[in-house]
This record gives sequence, structure tokens and C-alpha cells, in this order.
Amino acid sequence: MKFRRPIIFTLATVIVLGGAVIYLFAPPGRTVRITGPLTAQDVNAIRRFVFDERAPLVSGDFAPRRLGVSAAAKVKLFCRNLRERAAGELRSIATSDGQAVVVDFGDRWNSAVRYEYYIQRTPNGWKIAGLVNRGL
Repeated sequence: MKFRRPIIFTLATVIVLGGAVIYLFAPPGRTVRITGPLTAQDVNAIRRFVFDERAPLVSGDFAPRRLGVSAAAKVKLFCRNLRERAAGELRSIATSDGQAVVVDFGDRWNSAVRYEYYIQRTPNGWKIAGLVNRGL
């Protein structure tokens, strides 16, 4: 009996973590609306850029890169950022010239949370020119 509890607990933990990994890396259920002259490489670069740069820009709960916070606060911020990455989804990418792009970003689990990013193409990739909170 003593050895069954750790085995059951370990098995349950592995199953939950495995499910979380599958969920995080599964393709999104919603397709992204793309308008304008963008290649598939541009769309992938925009997607990576928005997910990498999103959390540091948004103030409040989802800003994980704060200096001078305690270890407990860093763990809390990390968990919130993880939730953000799991729930965040691109809804649309729109451009008229391929240089200035409007990206609509929302929360999969809370449709009231929505942001619009204004990004511009640079010689080295993309840069954020503006951010508008359209939700809560």
C-alpha cells in the first residue's frame, strides 16, 4: 500500500502535464483571418513576434519581465503568462501594403479581452508601433 500512492500520484501528474503540453502545442481551433499581401512566412513571423512581445508590453497581470520582484511574485507572473500563452489567439491580421499591419489578438476563454497591435515591418523583422486595448 505504501508504494501505490506515490505511483498513482506520479502517474496522475504525468497525465495532467501531458495533457497540458498537448493543449499548449495543439493548433488553434479558430483560423486566423488574413487580408492583404502577406506571405506565409510573414504570417508566421508576425505570429511569433506578437506572442513573444505581447507579455512585456501589456501592463498588469501578464507582464512577466519585471525587475526587482520577489521569487514568489515571479512564480505568480510566470503562471499568469503561461495561462496567457495557452488562452491567447490571433483573430485577424490585416494590411493594405504589407508594411503596416493591424493584428487583432484575443483571449480564447474570455471573449471580452481583446487587443489590437499596430506593427510595422523593419529591415530586421517587425516592431510594435501601437497597442490598443479593445476589451476589459
